[in-house]
Amino acid sequence: MSFTVLILITFVMLLVQTTLIPFDWALVLVLSEALLAKDKEIAWLAFVTGLLLDLFLGKPWGLSSAALLIIAFLVFSVRRYLLTRKLIVVYMIAFFGEFFFNYLLFRSFNLLRAGFFAMVFSLVYFFFSAKEIKDNQELKLKI
Repeated sequence: MSFTVLILITFVMLLVQTTLIPFDWALVLVLSEALLAKDKEIAWLAFVTGLLLDLFLGKPWGLSSAALLIIAFLVFSVRRYLLTRKLIVVYMIAFFGEFFFNYLLFRSFNLLRAGFFAMVFSLVYFFFSAKEIKDNQELKLKI
């Protein structure tokens, strides 16, 4: 997926997050890309997503970017050890990602919200990873 498309998706997700559904869609996008991306453009995505989130929430510039960059870096750097099809591993990544994101940004933590976020993220992750595996298998068949 091109970087421009990702930024447009990010913009729409942040509009939804700040107006309709108060859920950490920015974190879902950054965590998904950190687990599934094949290159290091995740840093730019986390940075731009954080700046847009700060713009929409009225937070100081760079606060969300710093939090998302830290989380994206940690997940991206250890993903080869964590990349698995086991639900509990993906759930724990999402749970701790939500914990660090909310603690760094808002200095608060809600256990129920983190559990719900981890469940939703796990479902989104498995949907996109299954689609990527299917696309890779179709590509191999064409070759």
